[in-house]
Amino acid sequence: MRDNKVEITKTELNEFDWKCFSNMSSNEGYSDFIKILTDILDEYAPEKEIIIKEKNSIREEWMTTGLVKSCRTRDILHKKALMKNTTGTYLTNISDSLKNI
Repeated sequence: MRDNKVEITKTELNEFDWKCFSNMSSNEGYSDFIKILTDILDEYAPEKEIIIKEKNSIREEWMTTGLVKSCRTRDILHKKALMKNTTGTYLTNISDSLKNI
């Protein structure tokens, strides 16, 4: 949440009349407080759905982030090789350079 949204939320909470909670039981007051707080937060900081692209996610338990990165590098190099449309020597050079890493 950005700083200006935090300040707006604080102001909104400060302006609320909290005296209405003095006549309620603790359970009623708690449920009303949560409802008010949730309404204010939903207004100024709504939940946002984040989509994780498949190429960046770990597919299996044994796939570490390093393996995912290596697979991505392999795919990029393969695509470059296909675009160059060269003989197998190009692929051999790439393979040899990767072995030295």
